Amino acid sequence: MLSFLMGVITLKVLVIGGGGRESAITYKLHLSKNVSEIYTDSENPYIRRKAEKIDYEDLDDLVMKAHEIGVDITVVGPENPLAEGIVDKFREKKLRIFGADKNSAKLESSKIFAREFIARNELPNHKFEIADTLEQARKKIEKFELPVVIKYGGLAFGKGVYVCFDRKDIEKAFKDIFETKKFGESTEGVVIEEYLEGFEVSLMHFYDGNVLAQMPLSHDYKKALDGDKGPNTGGMGAFSPVRLSNSDIEDLKSLSKKLGKALNRETLNYAGVLYAGLMLTKSGPKILEFNVRFGDPETECILLKLKTDFYEILENCIRGRMDPTSIVWDDRPSMCLVIASKGYPKKYEKGIELENLRELEEKYSDLNIFYSGIMETDSTFVNTGGRVLAVSGIRENKEELIQRIYSFAEELKFRIKYYRKDIGKTEKF
Repeated sequence: MLSFLMGVITLKVLVIGGGGRESAITYKLHLSKNVSEIYTDSENPYIRRKAEKIDYEDLDDLVMKAHEIGVDITVVGPENPLAEGIVDKFREKKLRIFGADKNSAKLESSKIFAREFIARNELPNHKFEIADTLEQARKKIEKFELPVVIKYGGLAFGKGVYVCFDRKDIEKAFKDIFETKKFGESTEGVVIEEYLEGFEVSLMHFYDGNVLAQMPLSHDYKKALDGDKGPNTGGMGAFSPVRLSNSDIEDLKSLSKKLGKALNRETLNYAGVLYAGLMLTKSGPKILEFNVRFGDPETECILLKLKTDFYEILENCIRGRMDPTSIVWDDRPSMCLVIASKGYPKKYEKGIELENLRELEEKYSDLNIFYSGIMETDSTFVNTGGRVLAVSGIRENKEELIQRIYSFAEELKFRIKYYRKDIGKTEKF
């Protein structure tokens, strides 16, 4: 609901979610000349500096509170609310919201739906099989050579992908998914895929229900350890831009056009984000996965490059009138380094103090220190999650940017801190 103060339009925005991604979203909205008030459903201390907390009992209550406050646009960060239908609920009450409806969210919430969508629309694909039971999976995996990729069919917060190099790896994946039910009691089945070699990139788009607008390409570091070793995580860092050949650039432009046509063909029309996780192979880009929301940690890296007023893009997407050529980006290198709790993505200690965080935020005021799994109690910051901080920046000189971010990480007094040492340090940048 538009409100007016002394002749000036004042707009209210609600941000759903409380991680590093939502910290970056809140930061960009706070910079907008159009936004007067920001609301949050989170206790994240960074977000709370810029937003007022809304307390609610359930989704219906949240919708009612948003209506009462007069929220103009709601922005959804995480995948779970989208998969559960938050957009549909808001739309029912004529409330404007930036995010995928429940049906469109299946592109992310169901790996099986996504892979079949890719096949139906003749998008860049690779060999795959779908299995609903352990018995089926054991039979169908025999059609593949090692290494092979096994993906849990539902949402797994970036941890449901297994790259299997031997039978032991395969059995571990099957046990987690079908026997111990690591990702939930009701199994969503699995997708078995051919292993691809190449360079993985994240291609996010703004989407107005008809047109896709590419955001700058980035690389997300998914593995926990340096050299892309160890288990999958939600993401340990991101870097942009990615150096591409002219043929790669043309391939990605063509892919975005095909994606837009496929979404329209299947009436997957929403105002939000479409994220394509791609592998750049010798035979061109192949689609690994879709997300229907901003990536994390890609958002903390990419939104720093956005020069156009963020609210205006959201507004134009919701109105279905986005002009991709009007969105302006900074071409300087940007980077996000995730500082995690040692042990993540497995077991880790909680309640450990980040002793000098305030001091370092002042010293490194040229960086953006986005909070993720962190809580403030009695003026003390302690960790509450695996991914704790997303230290982000943008700078003309790539080496200086990397050095500056790593200097912050080294100086942070956090007893169980862990971070990768190789973010941004590859020939592709």
